[in-house]
Amino acid sequence: MRVPAEVSEAVGLWMARAENHLKTAAVLLEVQRPGTEDAACYHAHEAVAMYLKALLTWNGIQAARTHDLEYQHSLLRDGQRLAVAPQDLAYLSTYGIDRLWEPDWTQARRTLEIAESFRREVEARLK
Repeated sequence: MRVPAEVSEAVGLWMARAENHLKTAAVLLEVQRPGTEDAACYHAHEAVAMYLKALLTWNGIQAARTHDLEYQHSLLRDGQRLAVAPQDLAYLSTYGIDRLWEPDWTQARRTLEIAESFRREVEARLK
């Protein structure tokens, strides 16, 4: 299947933005400066949101303007959905939707692991 240049370019931009969020989460987790746990979780959430937008764009689906990762994932048709655990998307959505949360470094590590796993699955789909 030949992908139109504009779709390929948009997917590349979403992937690049996702990578930047993932790198930021990883750096925050590495330095573990007190008070930045929430930022690490937020950036992991944003990475997954951007990876989802890349996948939606790849499949010709307009991404919704929401931080609800479960909803974004539901926009994909059955054969396009990833084998991601719904509870992982719900967990990450917490850090993009809810405003009052105080995660610890264990939770930040979990968000990064989920985001890295999500990235691997999206990259495999886009090949």
